Amino acid sequence: GVTMKLSGGSLKFPQNGVTLKRRSRLSGDEYEFFSARNRLNTTDLKQKRLSADPDCFNGLSDLITTSEKKKMLEEQSNTQFRLLDRSYLPLLISGHISPPDTERTSPHDITIDDSSSTKTKRKAESPSPPHVIVRSFKSDRPEIKVHILGSEDTSDQNKITPEITKSDQSSESSVWDDFRKPDVPSNILFMHEPPTSIFDIKAASIDKIISRLLIPLDDTDEYQVFLNTIFVTFRSFISPDTLLNKFTQAYEHGNLEEKERVCKVLTYWLTTYDYDFLKKKNQLVILLKNFVRSIQNRATDLDDSPNLNYFLSVFEEKITKGSYKSIYRLSNQSGDSLSSRLPKHIESATFMDLDEEEIARHISLTDQMIYSDIEPYELQNQAWNKPQLKDRSPNISELILKFNEFSDATVSLIVSTPKLKDRIRVVKKFIKIAADLRKMRNFNSLMAILSALSNSAVNRLKSTFLGLKKKYHKTLSDLREEMRSENSYKNLREILESTPPPCVPFPGMYLSDLIFVEEGNANMNGELINFRKRKLEYEVLQKFLRFQGIGADYNYNFRLVPHVIQIISSLKQLSEKEQYDMSLECESRP
Repeated sequence: GVTMKLSGGSLKFPQNGVTLKRRSRLSGDEYEFFSARNRLNTTDLKQKRLSADPDCFNGLSDLITTSEKKKMLEEQSNTQFRLLDRSYLPLLISGHISPPDTERTSPHDITIDDSSSTKTKRKAESPSPPHVIVRSFKSDRPEIKVHILGSEDTSDQNKITPEITKSDQSSESSVWDDFRKPDVPSNILFMHEPPTSIFDIKAASIDKIISRLLIPLDDTDEYQVFLNTIFVTFRSFISPDTLLNKFTQAYEHGNLEEKERVCKVLTYWLTTYDYDFLKKKNQLVILLKNFVRSIQNRATDLDDSPNLNYFLSVFEEKITKGSYKSIYRLSNQSGDSLSSRLPKHIESATFMDLDEEEIARHISLTDQMIYSDIEPYELQNQAWNKPQLKDRSPNISELILKFNEFSDATVSLIVSTPKLKDRIRVVKKFIKIAADLRKMRNFNSLMAILSALSNSAVNRLKSTFLGLKKKYHKTLSDLREEMRSENSYKNLREILESTPPPCVPFPGMYLSDLIFVEEGNANMNGELINFRKRKLEYEVLQKFLRFQGIGADYNYNFRLVPHVIQIISSLKQLSEKEQYDMSLECESRP
């Protein structure tokens, strides 16, 4: 019963003021709803997440999942729309970490600045080195916000251009030349003497590191960890173009077995870490096409080479045909969504009319959509914390923005409720939402609510909190205990170790770890790449991104309702001064 119009690559719903556009994704075609200022992101409509629900435009998925309909929709940039949204969630919490004096061995010994103060204002000063500031107030938890300051890292030991170092230089010699040289301190250092394995690397030349990828192993667990460590972290010490040149050199100079290994590693790169190849018109794709063309011109290379032929088939699928759907990132085939718990008149409903669990569902689903898009390269070189590198971290930056917005909206709604009885009801509602977020394992927005309730403008409302029943105080106390920042979030780390997906982890903890690794370890060890630093970095990234995955087990099985998103998006956000002033109007100073 919904009329739709096709216009310029968009499906329009005139009576609802909603526009549906297509965008290209690794995991398949995804679509976005646009209204006046709110964007509703849905996952692959082929999964029929919106079908059979009148509040989600009944029959929409059946209409547009045919290949004929999808061809009519124009391709849209992924980030073109993602960064336009300013509508609904909030804040990233992280500790203030002072630059360490010496190299550190554990990414978890992080000092959190929890010093108390009654007021802390953000100063408009000249640019300073980027870092994370923790704003603390007199309460059992600090109110914390992330402020991005400065533009350049002035640390001498880490003075490095992202994605390239002095070791990132073209070389006429093959990696095999360096590989066949004996392991000596001038080209490789090991963690232990004698080394426990060939992967027990502390620091090494770039060719020594790459040559380890190309040895004829049967994919042992140790090799797989090494392989993933390289592909997750290499952009901090060599550019993708130069890495590909190293592989092509290895192919040209290698024997048959070595050529096979090069093809196997290139196939792994194309399928598992294919975001380097997403833009068709870039230098990396041109280099890869030239390499493939040179192989195809030599027919003998194709004889009895299963890895080469498989690599060429993957190349044909991903580069030539323009399909970037990784075989490791298939679309989730989820079952029927849980039924929505909506008020009778959803069109006129307010935030306070919505069921707490339904609010938590929509927040969790939206958080997960952003979290699942985060790529490892977004978390390297503190890109999210440096204005000049912000374009490299669109998804983690969006998650930070949503976190901040939701936390601010929570504070604003509480302090803008003048009547004590009504204000107590608002606080109860947010505690219930926090409890539901915990059940859904959404630690990100759970922390946003806890931070809002510890905000100085809210925490000072003694009469409001005295009006809560004991069960609400118990719930809030238990949640704060799990999420407390003491001992580098020791309790939360233990919880996450045994937490199954779906889950949205709290990014602030891992960003603190990455800052610790980045500032506490030099990029270079003399003339050699500090590979130990990359191992530490990979360990943090692997823990943070391990809840990304395919299949129903990794995704929330909730139904997305546009009106609910719009209600959450419409929550007012006051400035810090306005929040505190309204708090004083609610309850004056003693």
